[in-house]
Amino acid sequence: MDYILALIFEHHKKNQDKEVLIDEIRRTVRSSLGNRAKESLIVDFINQTNLDDIPDKATLIDSFFLFAQAEQRKEAESLFKKKI
Repeated sequence: MDYILALIFEHHKKNQDKEVLIDEIRRTVRSSLGNRAKESLIVDFINQTNLDDIPDKATLIDSFFLFAQAEQRKEAESLFKKKI
């Protein structure tokens, strides 16, 4: 996963177009059996994050994991509300 996040940082530095970045990352994620389930989470992260504000790979990795935790909490709350 860190490899894919590092790719996001590197590709964004070279190409500012998010659609091109997303296409490239989708291809990479789909080639990795272990990361396929995370594809939509990664794409949502790219779409919802201002990558220009991220100064380095370590910050991008930290930002992604914070984003993933927040999304997980939202989903858990949604499931909880549906059960009530």
